[in-house]
Amino acid sequence: MNRKRTTIAALGAAAVGLSIVSVSPAWGDNAPGVKHGAGGSPASRVVACKLLGVTNYPGGVSSNQACNAAFAEGGAEVFNNWNEVRVPDTRPNYQQGAPDAPANKAPKWRQTMPDGKLCSAGDSNGQRAKGLNLARTDWPTTDLSKGGSSYTFSYAHAAVHNPYTFYYFVTKDGYDPSKPLTWNDLEDTPFLVAHNQKPNGEQDLFDEKRKTTNLAAQLPNKSGKHLIFTIWQGNVKTDGAVQSNEAFISCADVNFK
Repeated sequence: MNRKRTTIAALGAAAVGLSIVSVSPAWGDNAPGVKHGAGGSPASRVVACKLLGVTNYPGGVSSNQACNAAFAEGGAEVFNNWNEVRVPDTRPNYQQGAPDAPANKAPKWRQTMPDGKLCSAGDSNGQRAKGLNLARTDWPTTDLSKGGSSYTFSYAHAAVHNPYTFYYFVTKDGYDPSKPLTWNDLEDTPFLVAHNQKPNGEQDLFDEKRKTTNLAAQLPNKSGKHLIFTIWQGNVKTDGAVQSNEAFISCADVNFK
């Protein structure tokens, strides 16, 4: 078994379905407010590439060519800060108390993450994560059972936010990974939504214990290669107030077998 499959399989076995996503206002381990989370099972691109050694000296050289290309495109920072792929404010035009405020309460994902830039959270963190958008067929891939099977999705936290809501989308039938990912490629409705979740597990990841939120669900009715797009969204209260406007983004390449 090659290194890629061994590493991804080991992660999946340790935390059944860990998908990791994370972002913060600033980049770097010493920046305030960083260290949030990302999708690990199935392994998100940023996590899978880091596990495969894309940031090891001299950097950008791993067993996976898509990871190497992403490193060449955006550098090491997104992989070193794997938990910081985020949109800082998903309601950019919202004004508390404005006449149209009720209509603006919902997150504006399509506005903040345009087509072709979904996996980089709309390039909200500059160009550091742009390599995650590369349209390729050779990203590290997690094998899943065909639709209808039970699965525990797992999300790893570097810092815990509560309450936040998880949204899991999957690509439509006919998805072509050789083309840039667009909103039209995703099913309109998430196959998994989980509100106000608290961490309920723990996982060894990158030589450190991480809190995880494990979500048991049924896999969508798919076969073949697909992408699972995860949004970990700050909750919006009924009065329009928010715990946080930010959203953390993960793209995980999967193969329903």
